[in-house]
Amino acid sequence: MELFTGAQCPPCVAADVAFDALLETYQATELIGLQYHLHIPGPDPLTNKDSQARQQYYGDEVSGTPTVFFNGHPHAAGGGPMQLSAAKYKEYRGIIDSQLEAAKQATIHVSATRTRDEIKIAARATVTRKRIANEREPAPAKDVNGDAENARKIESRPRPRLRLALTEESIRYIGINKLRYHHHVVRDFPGGLEGRDLSSGSGELRITIHVADLKRDIENYLSHYSKERAFPNSLPEIALKDLSVVAFVQDDADKSILHAVAVPVK
Repeated sequence: MELFTGAQCPPCVAADVAFDALLETYQATELIGLQYHLHIPGPDPLTNKDSQARQQYYGDEVSGTPTVFFNGHPHAAGGGPMQLSAAKYKEYRGIIDSQLEAAKQATIHVSATRTRDEIKIAARATVTRKRIANEREPAPAKDVNGDAENARKIESRPRPRLRLALTEESIRYIGINKLRYHHHVVRDFPGGLEGRDLSSGSGELRITIHVADLKRDIENYLSHYSKERAFPNSLPEIALKDLSVVAFVQDDADKSILHAVAVPVK
């Protein structure tokens, strides 16, 4: 479950509270929650360049906050005040429960360990999904002479990719919407938003993160952004504690997430 939200967004309250409750309802083997903060409608210090890039990845499907994706597909539009959080929770549960019995379409192995300032991540994934008929590559178009070699170039179908997200368990920050805590906030996409191409069927990522460098990157981003739009109150500490790594396989053709695994940074 991917939630695009904002601490300055009053209609995000119902979605955020429902999101928190879902994390308590389901086991991590059933539901993985990722929370991306955006500067909508106002400056949000939990936003970073990768959360904005993830918004751009989904394009027009993220027209505002809150926006929710389940396995890469938008569902359950809209939010509301605290009074609607129970209704949103029930709505989200209906979507999740309907998908729990679906077979995973990839296998993922991931580990993450921290020694002082250094986090080492190792992830490997194999795609197990079989192509169905309507996913075949289109045949080369022929020109007027029937010569396929001179036909227009047709791009091949995008392949699944292995991506990593680094999340912080809980961050205390009170924005305009008055929520005190924000959970499973995405701080970084280790290895980049593009991840690793799995066109061969499998692939791996080995990444080393220096926590001080990541903290400095976030600070620099917020400092630069504040010159355009000032933050409404003091910024929260960038603690980067209680971290987890989420490894997921996503097909860029239709945005479907084939499988995901989360592990704490030990």
